[in-house]
Amino acid sequence: MTTNPIPILPYDRHIAKALETLNDLGPGGIDSLRWSMSVLVYRLSKILCAAQAPSQPVSELLAQDLEASLRIYPDLKAHETGLRKAIDLLTQLLLYAGWYSIDRVVMRTRPEFTDNIAPHQSASMQSTSKPYSSWGRPLPFRPLYCALGAFALAFPVRGDARRYEALPGEESILYAGGDDKPKVREDMQRTFATLLDACDYQVGHWKAHFKSEANYDASGKVYMSSPAQRPERKGNCYWRKPKGSISPDVVVVRQRNQVPDEANVTHAVDMKFGEDSVGDKQGQNYISMFGQDRLYVLYFPGDCQTGEPEEVKQPDWVKVLMAILMLLLGRGRGGGRLPGLDPRPIPAH
Repeated sequence: MTTNPIPILPYDRHIAKALETLNDLGPGGIDSLRWSMSVLVYRLSKILCAAQAPSQPVSELLAQDLEASLRIYPDLKAHETGLRKAIDLLTQLLLYAGWYSIDRVVMRTRPEFTDNIAPHQSASMQSTSKPYSSWGRPLPFRPLYCALGAFALAFPVRGDARRYEALPGEESILYAGGDDKPKVREDMQRTFATLLDACDYQVGHWKAHFKSEANYDASGKVYMSSPAQRPERKGNCYWRKPKGSISPDVVVVRQRNQVPDEANVTHAVDMKFGEDSVGDKQGQNYISMFGQDRLYVLYFPGDCQTGEPEEVKQPDWVKVLMAILMLLLGRGRGGGRLPGLDPRPIPAH
């Protein structure tokens, strides 16, 4: 049975708002939002990967994009209510996740204290048998990755979300092999990459201590764009990679105001869902770039729990509730009251 050793702090009004939104949906409500959230996350990925970097708060970006999409795609009108609910829920998650990230910088909390899960993971558990597992190893911001992983599990990007693409020909680029994922499927990795990138965007326009889908060439040079801390995106997509490049799902950096080059990276994280595992070649590529000590594979959900794997299958809406609660658990160590939320992107410190 999964245990939660850190007490939940129920006073944060923004988390309370997110929980209220989810509770109002009730059992089955998450299922009703899956299609809308899939379209929304897909559109957010296109906004964040655009050649011209955005500068507005995520809520404004999504609202403006929805208005434009409703004009371009009249059939979306029938789904407008669901899309607006999805925007509200996603905005609440990203606002809190952004402040969770900056709180650790403001409070100057030691990186190992941003992971309140690893100290409670017994070395005797089966998860340690998986290659390069993060089980029991302090991993900065693990609660955030776990929360976004749970959100991605409930809200993967579906194949039909690609219909709502304003750039002519982009659909064929993304789903005809151009992104190296020609099989249309429910894509949890795309949701995770998009939301983590959105969190990075929230912290002073890509000035968080973590980066989503940064690409490195064989020499260790990282591909960046403008602003300077923003990883470069090929073809407005996370999955179009320079040939021969190495791209961890997440890298954690020592100095967040500097580019995430090899010397600045403290942790290279690969996110694996379900039964997926690290292949020998992939593992060796990561090790050759970052060294084995810096390679952390987060097997979701196994490496996000502190006890035996949960045997009882939970409804999807419960999984998302637990995803939000995971962020609260991250405040159990390191302390500090979060500053009041501001609708603008979070400034750099």
